[in-house]
Amino acid sequence: LNRDFFSQRFEKLPNSQINYLKVMASFDAKEVDTKLLNKKMNKSARQNSPLRSRLINSALIYSDKEGKLAFTVPMCRDYILNHLSLDE
Repeated sequence: LNRDFFSQRFEKLPNSQINYLKVMASFDAKEVDTKLLNKKMNKSARQNSPLRSRLINSALIYSDKEGKLAFTVPMCRDYILNHLSLDE
């Protein structure tokens, strides 16, 4: 997968969804615990639920276990870490 594959998907996302993905990528794990993600974002599950749902519906992330999230596309985490600043 190349940079264009990811940049086309990310340029359409609102900042709130990009930030959610950035925080998700900051975990060094294939699956991210949603409780830990919410805590790192200083948000409740209720606050993050709409973002999570939109990202699942857009097929950027998925959840096959309750309370766990993963990136749908291989190398998505690497792209985020290498091309999107986590401080933005």
